[in-house]
Amino acid sequence: MIDTTPSKSAKAQTTSQYEGTRKKQKADRPDFSDPCSLVTFIVVEDEEVEYDADEDVQNENNETGVESFNEKNREHRKIETKFIVHKEIACHYSPVWNAAFNSSFIEGQTQIYRLEDTTARAFKLLVQGLYYQELLLHQLEDTADDEERDTELTQSEDMSLAELWVLADKLSIPHIQDLALGSIHQISHKISMLCLAPLGYIYDNTTSGSKLRAYCIENLARYLKPEELETFHDLLPRELLLDLVKYNLIHSKRDGELEVSDYMDSA
Repeated sequence: MIDTTPSKSAKAQTTSQYEGTRKKQKADRPDFSDPCSLVTFIVVEDEEVEYDADEDVQNENNETGVESFNEKNREHRKIETKFIVHKEIACHYSPVWNAAFNSSFIEGQTQIYRLEDTTARAFKLLVQGLYYQELLLHQLEDTADDEERDTELTQSEDMSLAELWVLADKLSIPHIQDLALGSIHQISHKISMLCLAPLGYIYDNTTSGSKLRAYCIENLARYLKPEELETFHDLLPRELLLDLVKYNLIHSKRDGELEVSDYMDSA
């Protein structure tokens, strides 16, 4: 378990940053002067479905003496989830949406925006962030039990926060990125560990210099124990491991000369 227990000064700094962001958002919000104008978002996801082979084929195999087995087939299908949002909200917070919905392109004509590079769970959090300026997360509820960490719900939340940060980056909504990263940070401190599962997704969907990557690297460099690195290295992307080495090379230079005798058995 990666110990990420924050100091009092770190807690105070984090709280101050959150309060500053929230005050700024309160002072600059849509006034719903056009409350009847709505836009539609359609999140398209690719879902793999597994099903048994056709029973008629299996019966025919039995009749001809061919050994029958419960073969599994897989197919992909598109799942669409629709969200309806006030146009004023969407265009106020995202310059990408503002340009799309007020253009002569298909989005401007239909007031429909399709997204095929994210998930419905991430977009749900995005809508929460736009309307509430906060995210509703099971893991940050006062009643959440840390022993339930391995449940499907908490794992899904961990992934959705990474997906949310990437989505908000594409849509140029920095305060949603901050909400996502702030939640990742709060969860890592609450459960005293950094969730490793989303790291592959993060490195697949961000570039060098990404603040999300930089946060993950510093978190791991500060709190990951050598034995944990040995246990979990298979979960870590190769590029992340390289970044981790470079971080430690930069921040862990020792003073004084290298003494070769320190590494000799007979010295």
